[in-house]
Amino acid sequence: MNNSLTLKIGGFNIKTVFNKSEKPFVRDTIKNEIIDFFKGFIIKNPNNKPDYTINFIEKKRMDLLYNGKGKKYYLGFFEETGVNSMNAYYSINPLQFQTVINFILFKLSLKHETLFLKSIAIEKNGKAEIFFKDIENIHNKFLTDDISIIKKENGRYYFYQSPFIENPFIEKNHGKFPIGNIYIPLKSKNISEGKIEDKEQILENLAKKISGDSKNYNSQIKYLMEFVKNFDNFYYIK
Repeated sequence: MNNSLTLKIGGFNIKTVFNKSEKPFVRDTIKNEIIDFFKGFIIKNPNNKPDYTINFIEKKRMDLLYNGKGKKYYLGFFEETGVNSMNAYYSINPLQFQTVINFILFKLSLKHETLFLKSIAIEKNGKAEIFFKDIENIHNKFLTDDISIIKKENGRYYFYQSPFIENPFIEKNHGKFPIGNIYIPLKSKNISEGKIEDKEQILENLAKKISGDSKNYNSQIKYLMEFVKNFDNFYYIK
């Protein structure tokens, strides 16, 4: 079995290395679980060096962590070893590994103009159409019904799928789509459907849709302001 694989998520290459273990079964089990969950995001022969590296290692004794408040204790399942690297332990379970990937994505987003917005997206004419409302009677392919990853690359904005399970019927992979239009629900009787010219209204609406923790919020707002400034295809829809 190969000792590493590369996940491509949100345009980022995340290399996962499975180091030697005294319990090969445990190592192979976690690797197979990752392959099964992230199968659409595994790339062969990546051209670029990894943006982040996860080194799986065996740790015979787990650290018990205490947060100093109340009576809460935690078991550590990874630790950073560099700016773009960490050690993860073979005792990790699939749900914890998803937490690790989330941590890495939000960290990488701080240095790369990447947004995480709660939304629905469909594919239309090779582009991602993003909606900030529930939509019905749509015959196009759904790309997400939870989180849209929007990333700026070479001056253009692209949509990426999140790897996490939202709807089991949505097929997911590491591909990217140019963004077509973005639709915001119309809530005022004084405003009609159509293209939105007021950028402040767009920003006010989308700021409520940011996904992530408080540590990333300021950078997400900064990238959102840049996105709204440079992207024009925003529309009100009933």
